[in-house]
Amino acid sequence: MPSVETVLLVVALLFIVSILASKASVRLGIPSMLLFVGIGMLAGSDGPGGIYFDHPWATQLVGVSALALILFAAGFETRLDDVRPVLLSAASPIPSGQAATSSSSQYWQLSECFSFGKAASAAGFAC
Repeated sequence: MPSVETVLLVVALLFIVSILASKASVRLGIPSMLLFVGIGMLAGSDGPGGIYFDHPWATQLVGVSALALILFAAGFETRLDDVRPVLLSAASPIPSGQAATSSSSQYWQLSECFSFGKAASAAGFAC
């Protein structure tokens, strides 16, 4: 078990490398997310960094919190005048996507019922 000081040092180094990668991505014209994924792969258990991390609940907590913060900040920074011109074109694919999703899931459910019969109804499918 590494000491607290070692963990803090590694986290601080990863933050510094991420900040430098963010600055470099602007200059090189590379998406910063691509560099962040590369840093994560190098630092991870399969890379030379060898950091083993087996806490999916912590990863989910950090990811969901970051997404909520990003959406919250974007909602406050977006002006209604910027949204109005593209509102109709952005909302038009929604009904077709909903129809495609619901029809494909209904097709899958019906095909499961007809191909497996009693096994499908035992698994909880309403045939």
